[in-house]
Amino acid sequence: MTLPRPFDYAISAPGRRHEPAGYEEFQSYKPWLRDEFKFRCVYCLFRERWYGGNGSDSFSVDHLVPRSVQRGRELEREYKNLTYSCLRCNASRGVRSILNPNEHSFHNHLTVNEQNGWIEGLTPLGDKTVRLLKLNQRGVIERRQQSFLILSLKDEFPNHPKVHELFVKEFGFPDDLPDLRILKPPKGNPANSEWSCYYVLRERGELPEVY
Repeated sequence: MTLPRPFDYAISAPGRRHEPAGYEEFQSYKPWLRDEFKFRCVYCLFRERWYGGNGSDSFSVDHLVPRSVQRGRELEREYKNLTYSCLRCNASRGVRSILNPNEHSFHNHLTVNEQNGWIEGLTPLGDKTVRLLKLNQRGVIERRQQSFLILSLKDEFPNHPKVHELFVKEFGFPDDLPDLRILKPPKGNPANSEWSCYYVLRERGELPEVY
């Protein structure tokens, strides 16, 4: 089994898989964003499963262009202006400008040291993002170190059932995958991508055990 790399940032700025439109409340896009960003924070890459019973309640719809500026108010309900972030990163960011997943390859700006769990900025913008989001706070680093420890255990004891159970709990998909087929955005989803959401993949038996 190829082990996941939970803190590898995207090499290129990802295009959007989904295109839902027409919701009157931006929070209505959250199920789509959960699926879009693979149930993890776009900034720190922490996963819903790592928040225990709170899961997606510990995550928010984040506006890339803040609502406090004129352009942000115009884009308040535009799907491409929305991203998925944990509450900690969202609160730390506020309205300040940092890495934008629509515009930047995070891989070129941020890297994670697998030996100590630190996130290192590779550029001035990367450094700013690390600093403003407090990505190297002690508790955040310790959480990364825990993930690396579980990966090392799985690598050393690949067939141990208890280790595998811990491994799947850490890196598996959440249980409450949203079925995007039933959501019906007011202006539709032109990408017709709801048929490839992770709920459907699980339904077809194609969802990997971990990611």
